[in-house]
Amino acid sequence: MPSIRGGDGTRAFDAWVYEPRGGGVRGALLVLPGLHYLGPADPRLDRFNRILAASGVRVLCPFLPTFARLHVGPALGPDAIAAYDVLCGLADHPPQRPGVFSISTGSLPAAVVCARRSPAGWVAFGGYHDFAACVRFSLSGGQDGVSADPLNRPVVYLNLLRFMDDAPADTAPLERALRRFVEQTWGRPEMKVGGAWRVVSDRLAPTLDPVSRRVFLRATGAEDPRGEAGLRALTSAGDAFACMNPAPSIALYHGSSVIVHGREDDVVPVAQARALHASLCAAGGDSRLFLTGMYGHTGSSRFAVADAGRELRSMLGIVEGIARCAATRRN
Repeated sequence: MPSIRGGDGTRAFDAWVYEPRGGGVRGALLVLPGLHYLGPADPRLDRFNRILAASGVRVLCPFLPTFARLHVGPALGPDAIAAYDVLCGLADHPPQRPGVFSISTGSLPAAVVCARRSPAGWVAFGGYHDFAACVRFSLSGGQDGVSADPLNRPVVYLNLLRFMDDAPADTAPLERALRRFVEQTWGRPEMKVGGAWRVVSDRLAPTLDPVSRRVFLRATGAEDPRGEAGLRALTSAGDAFACMNPAPSIALYHGSSVIVHGREDDVVPVAQARALHASLCAAGGDSRLFLTGMYGHTGSSRFAVADAGRELRSMLGIVEGIARCAATRRN
């Protein structure tokens, strides 16, 4: 487990490296997780990385400190670059440059790496193009017939607290409660059904003082279900989240990319995939877009048997994209 010096040179964070067994290293991939408190320790991501390694690809997956705290911020890009450089410097590194695979909001640091390091390629799963639009989607409950994941709202509020006029002076207890809500609901799809998340919200709310409790209930959606308080805070934030705009980095990347997105993604709406793909094409890169009904944002989904042919074509394109991105070669 290498320790990586953060982009600002003052912090260190860990990463998990997955090595192929037997047959040597045929390619390398930096896997950038999205905003999740577990990072590479998420069992789903760990399993994915192990599968990649079994195919002959060396994988480095970092615990990005900002995402681990359930926040967004300007350190994401520099930290991802530092992780990429560590991957390039590992012993017995193959001659070709590593590729980048990003998940969800990991598309922002991935875009920065692509702009600054020219990797072999980039595969973005569930990535976004307009950060504010994703926030509005989450707060307002969805759009275009797709309901937003209710379990995502507390993290949005966590990042907007400093722009709320009625937030408590000491936000630490509130932040801890929001994190506990996330830890007790994420990865449990049954919590999305029939407002099952309310059990967790109702259990945690009484532990807070009245001011913090009011904000907490808005954050979970028990109150203010249309997210009006959060939307006002987003407006008050101004350009505070400009660091989460991938457009400047995308404009500098002219390499190959594969954009993969679930048609009914309930965290990052599918329109974001189309916008990301269009932006990469406009920058002059070779970008391919694959929309699938087999996967949502956090796991597998059902699809109609009649769509099997289309889904198979998408899956083949995705696998080919990963192989190209990792620059795999035959031994």
